[in-house]
Amino acid sequence: MGAGGKSFHYGNGGRRGNPGDATFLTEWSFGATRDRLVEIITDVHPFVVNWEEMTEIDLEGKGAGSVARLKEFLPKLVEVNL
Repeated sequence: MGAGGKSFHYGNGGRRGNPGDATFLTEWSFGATRDRLVEIITDVHPFVVNWEEMTEIDLEGKGAGSVARLKEFLPKLVEVNL
């Protein structure tokens, strides 16, 4: 790894470390996923004010790495095109 690079380790793996690091990374990952989903939904439907009523969305080619939290934003979602 080059100078100034950072290394993250999941779990302890027999090394000393802060177990909170895994929690931090998990929270960061969920936050990044949430932010990316908001960005994508806004790009796909910029004029929809009430996301809670949407039943379908087309995310094909939008770079959604994960849709794990999509139902939080679109609770009535029935169909997703990935």
